[in-house]
Amino acid sequence: MSYLLLAVTFIVSLLLPASALHAGPVVAVKDFQGSGPSSQLGSGLSSMVETELANSEGLKKCGGSVVEWKRRKDVVDEIERQQGPGFDPKSRAKKGKLLEPTVFVVGDVITSDTDVRWSIKLVDPATGRTIGRHDGSVPADKDSVFEAPREIAENLGEQICRQGMEYTSPAGRSGNAGTSDSPAGDPSGVLDKVNGVVDSIKGFKKLF
Repeated sequence: MSYLLLAVTFIVSLLLPASALHAGPVVAVKDFQGSGPSSQLGSGLSSMVETELANSEGLKKCGGSVVEWKRRKDVVDEIERQQGPGFDPKSRAKKGKLLEPTVFVVGDVITSDTDVRWSIKLVDPATGRTIGRHDGSVPADKDSVFEAPREIAENLGEQICRQGMEYTSPAGRSGNAGTSDSPAGDPSGVLDKVNGVVDSIKGFKKLF
């Protein structure tokens, strides 16, 4: 499956009814901090890991879901916009249904002329406690780097869903905004978010 198709699938899932989301762990991926000659890989890798994690079999095993965090303000603004008189009350996004994360994914990416290394942590948002981590590296060639996000996502998904994992922050909903009660929602709003992720992926590819 191409990254563009995965991106579309991920963003559209953000606008599904809140009741359609699973009751398992709610995951939010923050921008990874990049350093070295290709420091932009930090942001690019986090976007690709986010997309892969949303489709991870490991995460699906416990009913986990991924929520948008890096563009969360855009999502909230879109929901607020839909409260205006120009939108059908039956299809507009409803407030109070935006899921809050039970775990954050944060990371550091160190690049060099020979390899790309990463150190990624799973963090409890309520306590700041590290509840999981994944360290790794690949050669600094295009094929190796583009294969890395899938392996990273599967590893993180397995950790998030491992038996005995306890989360201080239970899955909840924000009181200010939420996802749409209608799969149709606002087509232009969906397209804006899809374009944002696609642009990030295209920028990532240009590094090679």
